[in-house]
Amino acid sequence: MKANKAMSAILCLLAFIAVLIASPAFAAEEMTIQGVILEEGMIITGDGEQYAIAENDLTAELMENVGQQVEATGAVTEEEGQKTIAVTSYELIQAEGGSEGQGGGGE
Repeated sequence: MKANKAMSAILCLLAFIAVLIASPAFAAEEMTIQGVILEEGMIITGDGEQYAIAENDLTAELMENVGQQVEATGAVTEEEGQKTIAVTSYELIQAEGGSEGQGGGGE
């Protein structure tokens, strides 16, 4: 009987871990956003969404463009209502919609 209870407990634990791993709340979604880079290390989009910029190899380069309009691509996660983007590439955008420059990805 004790062996059956132990086996049941182990199976329940494994099922719980599987649900956590598969949960979309923990999964990063690759996406592209457009917005303005803020001094606080954020990008704010035209509709008011704010994305914290995760620390990585492009962060310092990206932060040299505070106040600029940017199109940034990267893995987006959300925790406790705060969205964070780990930028893998970006492109600065001119006010009239043309391309101003590129960053990341060796481009």
